[in-house]
Amino acid sequence: IDQLENNNDQWRSIFLLIPVRLGYQATCNEIYTDHIKYCLRSEWSVGIIGGRPKASLYFIGHQDDFAIYLDPHIVQNAVQPEHPEAWQTFRCQVPQKILIENLDSSLAVGFFFKEKI
Repeated sequence: IDQLENNNDQWRSIFLLIPVRLGYQATCNEIYTDHIKYCLRSEWSVGIIGGRPKASLYFIGHQDDFAIYLDPHIVQNAVQPEHPEAWQTFRCQVPQKILIENLDSSLAVGFFFKEKI
């Protein structure tokens, strides 16, 4: 790492996932609400993976004290490569919201650094 820091010509992009446990209970302690919102607002944020107890979700932003999420578990038929228009269906049609304090306390915060900061 020291060598990369001293030589700007060799900088490489970094995708960083930071697993965290926010409190000892099943759901996130409310004292972390502002910190989660801050991470989601970051220009380097790629979102948060986590969920609510017994459900995995992908969080992409927030509105007030609600996290906006996509559910990656929408079941679909297999897509054939010869039908490229079908690839457009691989996304959630409607983002949903959940109170940040109702999130599972175990999650991973993701960041992507394309350039050296």
